[in-house]
Order: sequence, then C-alpha cells, then structure tokens
Amino acid sequence: MTSLSDRLAQLSPAQRQQLIQKLAQNRDSKIQPVESAPQISDAQQRMWLLDQVTPHSPAYNRPCNLAFSGPLDVAALEKSLNEILCRHAVLRTNFVNDSGQIKLQIRSELTIKIETTNVSDQQQLQTLAQAEAQRCFHLDRDPLVRAQLLCLGDREYILLLTFHHIVFDGWSESVFKQELTELYQAFSQGQPSPLPPLPIQYSDFAHWQRNWLKGDRTQTQLDYWIKQLQNLPPLLPLPTDRPRPAIHRHRGDRINWRLDPEQSDRLKRFSQAQGCTLFMTLLASFQVLLSRYSGQSDIAVGTPIANRVRPELENLIGYFANTIILRSNLADQLHFTTFLQHVKTTAIEAYSHQDIAFDQLITALQPDRDLSFSPLFQVMFGLQPPAKPEGEWSTVTFNSGSCKFDLEVNLQEKNGAIAGFGNTTQICSIAPLLNKCQPVSQRS
Repeated sequence: MTSLSDRLAQLSPAQRQQLIQKLAQNRDSKIQPVESAPQISDAQQRMWLLDQVTPHSPAYNRPCNLAFSGPLDVAALEKSLNEILCRHAVLRTNFVNDSGQIKLQIRSELTIKIETTNVSDQQQLQTLAQAEAQRCFHLDRDPLVRAQLLCLGDREYILLLTFHHIVFDGWSESVFKQELTELYQAFSQGQPSPLPPLPIQYSDFAHWQRNWLKGDRTQTQLDYWIKQLQNLPPLLPLPTDRPRPAIHRHRGDRINWRLDPEQSDRLKRFSQAQGCTLFMTLLASFQVLLSRYSGQSDIAVGTPIANRVRPELENLIGYFANTIILRSNLADQLHFTTFLQHVKTTAIEAYSHQDIAFDQLITALQPDRDLSFSPLFQVMFGLQPPAKPEGEWSTVTFNSGSCKFDLEVNLQEKNGAIAGFGNTTQICSIAPLLNKCQPVSQRS
C-alpha cells in the first residue's frame, strides 16, 4: 500500500476529493476557455445514448426541491433562477440527433417562468411533487430545467425544481443552492448580483477532457477495469416479488430509514479502528447483505463519484459525475475485518482509475445486453458527504416514483446519525432487506 493510498483511506469523501484536486492541479495545467464549437463530455454522451434507447424516460430527471419559510419575493426568486441560467450555459443546452451524431445547441438566452400552485394538504403535495418528477424532457427541444412554486400557506413554500441529469448532478445541487441563496438575498433587496463571472464553462471542461484522457491514459485505465471485471456475473439475483419485465421501465418506490446516533458513532469508531473510511465499512456490510440475500458470492456494486478532479470545476453546474464498480468476492467466508481490508484495497484502486467514462467500459467489455436490467451492475450504493446546516432554502425530498437500477441505496450523515433511503424497482421488495441493516460488529 502506498503512502497516497494510506492517506486516501483515512480521509472523508470531501477531504479525499480535495486531495485529488490538489494533486491534479500540480500535475496538469488549468482548464482554459475554448473558442471552438462546444463539445459533449463523456458523461453527457452516455446519458444521450441512454435517452436514445429509452426515449424521454423520467428515470434521469434530477429533482432539486427547496423549502422556504417567510415572506417570499417571487419576482426576485424568478430573477435569481434566470441569472443562474445566464451564468451556466450548460443549462441552456439542447442535444439534437443529427444523423446519429450529437449536435449541441446552446441558446443565447433562456428565461423560465415560475408556475405557482396553492396546496391544501400533504397528499396533494406528494402527488404534485411526484407528477413533476415524472414529467419527461425532450433533450432536443425542451429547456432542461423546470420550476414550480407550491404555496402551502401564507409563509410556507416549496420550490419544485427539475433538471435533466445530462446537465446536472449531485454536486451541482450544492452549487445551485449557494448561488440561489446569494442571488435571492441581493435581488430581493434591489442589489446587483454579488457573484463573480465564471472563468470557464462546462463545454470548456468537455473540450479539456477529450484532449486529456486519451492515448496511454485511456489504455492504462481500461486495462485495469478489463482485468478487474473479467468474468463478472451478468446479473445479481435479488429476491423479487414478481417476474422481471422484458424491458426495464424504471418505475419504483422508496423506503427511508435511519440509524440512531449511538449506532452511527459505533460504526464511525469501528471504521477508524480498522483504518477505513465510513463508506468502506458500510459498503462491505452492504455487500455481505447482498450476498446472503442473492446466494451469490461475486458481488458488484456501482457507486457514484463526483469526478471533479480540477479545482476550477468546483463552482460549475453540469454533469461531471461518473460511476465506478466495486467488486468483491465472499466465497472464502473471510472474517469481516479481513474482508473489509479487501474492500478497502479495491476501493482505493478504483479511485485511482476513476477517469474512464462508464460507457467506455461498456464498449470495451461488450457484456451481454438485456433490456430488462442494466449491464455490469444492478445495485447502486452511495454515501454523501455529511450534511451542512441548511440556510433559508432547505432541501426537501419526495418519492419520485422512479428507480434507475434494481436497487439504489443512498446514505448521509445528518446531525450525528446516518440516515438514508433506498429506491427499488417494482419487481423487487427491499423493505425486509433494508430493515435488517444493523451496525457492523467484529464478528464474521
């Protein structure tokens, strides 16, 4: 294990991302503005191809719903939203199929109007939120962001924002919230925008990525993943409560759960004692659980990574996120602490080969394709950085009625406790599985 690997293992996800950015900054020149025609990124290309296979699916809608209490200046809010559209050209971009090739069309300006609806009860609130999350985008002509304001009373509001994933990811949500907060505070007081101009745009990153990740860099990463994923089972057979449909429709449901602060603290202390991150411990525990429920020892789980390896990308909105696959084998029935060290090594190696786009793995590996499930992995597992204190715009989540994979589990530390939710397709009943999640002990 190298000193870099040891250091990475001890860092939180946010600290690890900062270290990777610093290393990248020392290694390469900065991303610069480009005058040539805008290019599509690797992540956007994959998302566009998915949309061609299952046109206008809501599975890749990204709701970003915000609650607000107090007197609301709707005109200032609308002005703030449109200023963000003006700042980030990616939010004004459409993706057109030009004889099988992707052609980007960036609008010189885009103005959205906020639709306002009065809401009488929680059932209506959930119905409206889910209906909004299920509305499809046409990538070639629709604005890829929508806004609807729900009025719950004289001083209670929820802003339903929906983006398509091709222009927006999880990190983008934090950027968006910060900019919205600063712009709304300024505009509601009749002041100009306090935000400095952006030195680069998302398309500049796409251009840099196309030129940086090529040749030996690409081949080195591909070689690692081809070796790591060879002979991977095509499907993780989770227990289902109905037959798998011939085509994955991405319809699903959600279950929420929470570990109390004492259990969460035990998990964190156990992770520290083992020289692992909390993510590694939770992932190892989850893979053991999946193995027992599926009866399969070879477990592959997808996990999202921010993929913002350059410091100049921190304040950009766009689709940077990538997916890596973490594969473990439980055939030897190892003691859990020994298995955890294997997971740690696998995770660190995967982080160092995170640049290759997922669709490039699909192309290189050529797995058998089946429209009823996703290739290479069917379960996604993620741990978000600890939640920060909310400002006047606080995040609120609803059941979207969608699920991109058979099972998605998302965790985050909030107020000292690990909380999370699981999304599942309608073929798979996961409530019994998730309800059996317990703090890990040192027993095998």
